[in-house]
Amino acid sequence: MNESDEQIQLSDTLDLMKIPHYSLRNEESIKSMGYLMKRKRMGWRAGTPDMMVIIPSERSYVGRTLLCFIELKKARRKLLRASERGKKGDMVTQNSPTVEQLQFIDQVNQVKDVQGYVAYGADEALKIIDRLIVH
Repeated sequence: MNESDEQIQLSDTLDLMKIPHYSLRNEESIKSMGYLMKRKRMGWRAGTPDMMVIIPSERSYVGRTLLCFIELKKARRKLLRASERGKKGDMVTQNSPTVEQLQFIDQVNQVKDVQGYVAYGADEALKIIDRLIVH
């Protein structure tokens, strides 16, 4: 399954769970340098994660609304939170988050009630969300 299929699976499951979520995909094809410059001026930045999930206060384990950003990678067996990643200079594999993605996640993890993660596959993304909701 590729990353797009993983994101579709995640979105479909969040729909069934009635959890608000929004795709933040930035994978548009660039038609021209002018369009690329316009997008940058409009606020597009490298590192923006794939999905934003809102956990309403009544479903949140802390009783407050939580905002969760998820960078979704093709499924593999490792779940990586920015604070758990390796040191600078670690080798980056094809399926690894970019430096910009990790910087975004580091920044949002410093904001109260906002969390950022890298998840390898929809199943791991759903495990993250499951830890944030009341059962």
